[in-house]
Amino acid sequence: MSCSPYYTGHVTADPEVINFRPDAETREALRVLMRACHADRSTVIRRAIVQAAQEVEAAEAAEDLRAEAARVAASESDRAEMAAVQEELADLRAW
Repeated sequence: MSCSPYYTGHVTADPEVINFRPDAETREALRVLMRACHADRSTVIRRAIVQAAQEVEAAEAAEDLRAEAARVAASESDRAEMAAVQEELADLRAW
């Protein structure tokens, strides 16, 4: 999944050293985060990258669940199995 129209799918730079050119909005956001987190620039950037990756993974997992739910809902045999399980659970609740 690409998060940017500029992503080419190829990493050519050393991932140990990252250089970027922040625009005015990014510089201000970096200042805000450094002040709020009482952290240096590198720590704030590392945290932001990790958080962004976690958000992407969570969105992908949610999409996988939605696709699985749609697949189950579209399957006659899966719907029949769900109905049977619900019926069994209803019987157990009667006790």
